[in-house]
This record gives sequence, C-alpha cells and structure tokens, in this order.
Amino acid sequence: MVFKVTETARQLVQVAAHMGMEIDTPAAYEALLKLVRAVRPIAQESLRRTREEQGGQYVLLLL
Repeated sequence: MVFKVTETARQLVQVAAHMGMEIDTPAAYEALLKLVRAVRPIAQESLRRTREEQGGQYVLLLL
C-alpha cells in the first residue's frame, strides 16, 4: 500500500520528533494535528506581541 505524504504530514512528524512522540496510528496523527491547530493561534499571538516588544527581532516558523 502506498500513502501520499503531504507537507502537513511531514511537519507533524517533525513536531512529534521534537516532542518525543510517535505517530504510529491514525488516531495519534489526528490527536497531534488537533493539538498543533489549537496551539498555533496562541503561539502566533505570543510571537506578535514579542515582535512588537522587541522591535521585530524574533521570527518563529509555525506549521
């Protein structure tokens, strides 16, 4: 069986590796995807505030 690997899937694998998690089931993939989607807006807002406070010195790449 061949699976098409999307950029989102590649990024989630990277996130999982950073967190020491394994994505070994579809349920694990969906749980991590939900976590990333929930945290992203919070991280973006925090980054925006930090950038404003520090004069634009910081950049954070988000999924």
